[in-house]
Amino acid sequence: MADTEISAAENDEHSQKDVTCIDQAEDIHAERKTMLAVLQECNCCPRCQLRFQNMRWPPMYSDPKPEVLDSSHSSVTLKGDAEQIDNETSDKSTPVCPLCLGILQDLCKKSFIHELGNQLKSEDFEFKNYALTLSLPLELYIRQHLFLIYIKTKKVTINRSDVVDIKDVYKWVCGPLMASELKVPFKLYSPFEVQMTFQNAETEAEVEELLAGPPPKKKKRRFYKPKPLKKEPATKQQVINKLKEKSNEELKEMFSIPPTSPTLCSVCKVEGIHQSIFVAGRYNKYSRSLSQTPWILDGTRMTPSSVQELVCDSMKEMFRASAYNFVASGREDVDVKTLGRGRPFAVELNSPRRTVFTDEDMKSLQEKINSMTTSIAVRDLQIVTREDTSKLKEGEQEKTKDYSALIRLADEVTQEMLDSFSKIEKLTVQQKTPIRVLHRRPLATREKIIHSMSASPVDSHHFKLHLCTQAGTYIKEFVHGDFGRTQPNVSSLLKTEADILTLDVEAVNLDWPKALDT
Repeated sequence: MADTEISAAENDEHSQKDVTCIDQAEDIHAERKTMLAVLQECNCCPRCQLRFQNMRWPPMYSDPKPEVLDSSHSSVTLKGDAEQIDNETSDKSTPVCPLCLGILQDLCKKSFIHELGNQLKSEDFEFKNYALTLSLPLELYIRQHLFLIYIKTKKVTINRSDVVDIKDVYKWVCGPLMASELKVPFKLYSPFEVQMTFQNAETEAEVEELLAGPPPKKKKRRFYKPKPLKKEPATKQQVINKLKEKSNEELKEMFSIPPTSPTLCSVCKVEGIHQSIFVAGRYNKYSRSLSQTPWILDGTRMTPSSVQELVCDSMKEMFRASAYNFVASGREDVDVKTLGRGRPFAVELNSPRRTVFTDEDMKSLQEKINSMTTSIAVRDLQIVTREDTSKLKEGEQEKTKDYSALIRLADEVTQEMLDSFSKIEKLTVQQKTPIRVLHRRPLATREKIIHSMSASPVDSHHFKLHLCTQAGTYIKEFVHGDFGRTQPNVSSLLKTEADILTLDVEAVNLDWPKALDT
């Protein structure tokens, strides 16, 4: 008897749970039905109707035509095909969606993607796959917020996280369409990006209205009128933060709730951007009248060319890049030669249109650069990663460089003087910023180490000094002393006036990039 009573109680409990579940399902179904009705009343496009119902199955968005929910289900019935949707959204009587500003309507059509594909093909990029990068009008975040305020007045529970992002929907719909046009796979991440910037001139003032603060207080200025500050573009975070600050009542006074349809669809600017390609190598400089980078003073070129231009201009042409950045392991003065295996460098080629290169291509590029001038030569040209280029700056303080300098003494050179250099090891030098570079470097005293020195005679007043020093040591100042700003120096060590006539970099002791067979 007791078992029978327990069994009956359990059945009652399960029955109650079933009733509760049915009630909850009916409530959810009623909310969705209300949501769909409101979305349609507000002239929202089919894809936005799906977004605001938190539908996250990508195929649903390819050819959506949501109908009123079936009374026995809580899902949307999909009908129609892509061509039908194109015709519908291109119909002049179809209003522009107030929640996507037409981005998920006309700008998702096959005909529009076809135009974009032709534009990208005309730019002649090399790529094996592609990704989409979207920049949306900031007023979309305002309009979504206003709609969420409105829908809650209809007793529908919805949060911002329940709405599928426009960017996701656009990529689900247009990613495969553009892949078909470009005949390469669509990827979420790719070295080649199709950057799409959407704008709507009719609605962009909404952002300014939201962010506008109280007018600045006018100050009396007797002597001058200040220049107007350049206005920085608004950001998504600024818009979101401002929406959080404003009460619903304040927003109702500023904007229409629910948001209304604009008369014009958004427009889209498209640009293809390929990730930078990095080329590393070493260069020799044989000229004493060539700067490392373009040397321009007050609009006047001080040297006809530079190492950077001689190296990079041919690279830019071969890679069909939009621009380049040149970085080397230190720099030499205009009148200093770089000998030995040369100075390591790297070149960043921005948005290259040609991206596939063989070892033979790099050898051809190297030969082309070397055949165009006798002022420089390059070696070991190779493509590297962005991470590899960090090795140019790694160990900056530990790196050493070898130099040879031709020095003239006021007194006669003696063998005792020459021998004295080989007896010095790890000489610590205090260098105040040289006078000649004070215009571009802050005044400071820097401690540098001369690891080793040796000398060989040339004639009665000249000798060659060979040095291995810490990177960043100013060799010219170490010789003549720079009016006592570098201590000790060759003049103080030999107790006679010394001056430097020529200087050569013999080696930059950095094992990068790897040496290639020539």
